[in-house]
Amino acid sequence: MELSGLGALIILVGVITSTITGIILNKYHKYVLMVRISAIGSMIMLIVSSYAVYLQDKLFIAIALVIAAVCLIPIIPVGIDFASELTFPYEETVVTGFILMSAQAFGFLLSLAVL
Repeated sequence: MELSGLGALIILVGVITSTITGIILNKYHKYVLMVRISAIGSMIMLIVSSYAVYLQDKLFIAIALVIAAVCLIPIIPVGIDFASELTFPYEETVVTGFILMSAQAFGFLLSLAVL
């Protein structure tokens, strides 16, 4: 599989997983459980991906990256929705804007620290 195909597959799987996660959250409202699953799954996949790169097996790397996308990509909508639930009296747009603004500022400061 080419690298561009793998990237497209990772994005597609991540979007599908985010959609399924959103449907589950709307039905059961288990935000903490979803955050924990995503965090633990991401940690496990970080370890597995490090091992996969060490092995240099292309199929194993591809499978590890797709599973990592299943764990990692849904954390963005889950986190934003969970923050909106925690800060109920405020409008959802205000909370989402603050979260995204804070992420941009933190990313900028982190990029300066890395240089």
